Amino acid sequence: MTVLHRHRKPDLDLFDKIKEGANFGNHHESKCSSATMNSEEDEFNCFIHKRDSAILLSSGTSTPGMITSYLTSSYGDQEGLFASLERVARCSSTGGSIGIGLQATPFKRYSEQQALAPVLDLFEATRNVLDRSPYPSSGTMALYLEPWHAGIQLFIRKCRMHTRSEDGPPRPDYGLMINDLFMKKVESNSSWTTFCPSDASRLTVSYGPQFEREYLRLERSGVGKYTVRARDLWNEIMDAQIKTGRPIILFKDASNRKSNHRHLGVLTQSNSLGGMLQFADQQETATYLSASVVLSTFVDTDGRFEFSELDRTVRNTVVSLNHVLAQSYYPDNSAKASAYRHRAITVAVQGLADALVMMGLPYESDEAQTLNAAIAETVYHSATDESCNLIRFHGSHPNFERSPAASGWLQIDYWDNPRISGRYDFNLLREKVTKGICNSLVTGYAPSNSSIELASCSEGCEPLS
Repeated sequence: MTVLHRHRKPDLDLFDKIKEGANFGNHHESKCSSATMNSEEDEFNCFIHKRDSAILLSSGTSTPGMITSYLTSSYGDQEGLFASLERVARCSSTGGSIGIGLQATPFKRYSEQQALAPVLDLFEATRNVLDRSPYPSSGTMALYLEPWHAGIQLFIRKCRMHTRSEDGPPRPDYGLMINDLFMKKVESNSSWTTFCPSDASRLTVSYGPQFEREYLRLERSGVGKYTVRARDLWNEIMDAQIKTGRPIILFKDASNRKSNHRHLGVLTQSNSLGGMLQFADQQETATYLSASVVLSTFVDTDGRFEFSELDRTVRNTVVSLNHVLAQSYYPDNSAKASAYRHRAITVAVQGLADALVMMGLPYESDEAQTLNAAIAETVYHSATDESCNLIRFHGSHPNFERSPAASGWLQIDYWDNPRISGRYDFNLLREKVTKGICNSLVTGYAPSNSSIELASCSEGCEPLS
C-alpha cells in the first residue's frame, strides 16, 4: 500500500473502483476526528491502498483479502505440520505474505531420520504450488529458525540456495531470530551448543535472562545435539548473507523488549523483510494491514519539508486503514480473531532518498539523519494520536488493558536516548494513550518494492541504486 504523489492528477475511475471495493469514501468525514478529507480527489491524492496488489486486486471481489501479511508457527508433530501447511495455503490465497516460525520442528525423528530437511522441502514446494495457482496474487513466504536449533547449519545451507532467478521457481525467504547470548559467545569465540526442540521447548518461548538461564541449564544437563564454535557458525551465516542476501537477521531480545505485544507472548518470527513483529502461535495467526507515505511529495518548491502535511496524511491513513481492517476478508478464524483482538496496522514510509535529493542533502549527512528522525517522530506521533482519537468510534482494541500502552508506554520509552525534536508533546500523548488506543501497533517499515513503480519513488528508506 502506498501514498501517491499529492500533486499528481488522479485516475478517478480507478479511485471509484477502489473506493467501491474497500467501501471507504466521503462517509469518513462524519467519523474522522482530526483527519479531514475535503473531496474525493483530495482523498485520492493523499493515499491509495496498495501492497503487492492485494488490495487493488481483491477489493470488490467476493473474498476481499486485503491483509498485507500473516504470521504463524508450525507444530512439531505431523498433524500440526499439515495443519500449518493448510493455514499457509489459505492465507497466501488472499495475496498476503506469510512468515512461519519453525522452532518447534524436531531435529530428528525416532529413527534418527532428519526431520527438519523434509519440512523445509514441504514449505518450499508449497511456495512453488501457490505461485502457480489460479489466484490473482500469492505473497512471499518466510521461514524462521533460531541458532540454538540443531538444524541451524542445514537451514543456512538452504539460505545459500536462495537465488533470485526470474526463470526459476520461487523460493521461501529464510530468517533467523538471534538471541544476545549467541552474540556474546561469538564475541568471545566460545563454544555454542545446539538442541532439538523436543528437549528444549522452553528456549522458543523465552528471551533475555530467562533464555540464558534455560540454555545454560540444558547445556549442563548434556542434552545438546552437537557443539560448534559460535564464531564459525556466525561466519557461515555471514557467508550466506554475502552470497544471497539471506538469511534475514532479527535480534530476539531487542525485538521482544521493545514490543507492545510483549504481554501476549514471545515474538519468534517475522515476514519476508523482517518488518513485521507481532505475537503469533499455533492458535493465533497474526495479521497486519499496511500503507506507506511517499516522503518526496512533502518537499515544497523551496526545498522545505512540510511536516504539517505529513501529519495530516498520516492521520487520514490511520482512519482509512481501520475501515479497511473491518471490511477485509480473513481466510480463517484464527486470522480474523487476531485482527479484531489487536487491530495491528502499519503506517510506513518510502521515497526518503528522493526527498533528500530534492532538499539537496547527502544521504549520509548529519542533516539527513536529523530529517529522518524528525520524519519518524512525526509519523509515530500522528499515527498514535489519531488511533487514540478513534476510540470514540471503535473503542480500544480488546487487549488494551493488558498492553504496555495502558501503562503509558510509548515506543520512545523503550530506547535509552531517543532522538526527539521537541516538536510534539509526548507527555500529553502518553497521558492520552493510557485512556485507550484503537490499534495495538501503528507504525513500522513495511515492504514497498511492489509499490515504488506506482508511486515513482525510491524504496523505503533505502539509498538510490
